[in-house]
Amino acid sequence: MSDAFFVTDRGQPLDIGAAGYAFGLLRSRLGLSNQNNDRRPRLYDMRHTFVCHRVLAWYEADKLVDSLMPQLSQYIGHKKVSHTYWYIQSIPALLNTAARRFESHQHTSGGDR
Repeated sequence: MSDAFFVTDRGQPLDIGAAGYAFGLLRSRLGLSNQNNDRRPRLYDMRHTFVCHRVLAWYEADKLVDSLMPQLSQYIGHKKVSHTYWYIQSIPALLNTAARRFESHQHTSGGDR
């Protein structure tokens, strides 16, 4: 028995190579393989999506995102918080929420000059 979240059919922790292989099989079976040089989904895209949604939820809950980033970084297995910031993509909902929060902060802290 393993404490790992993803395990093989033998109960061993799933390594990145095996996970990538399995994801590739799923992608092919779903018809999402690299056709006509289109960008195909990657396993790491799910990680990016998770990070973006987590940060968005924190913004919407009016949390101090910068202070929570070390926890998120540790959760996804990064040794450096700076590596986690690269996962944050410019999704419209995240940008809009961050902009509204920034504008609100500017108005309440006398930032209008």
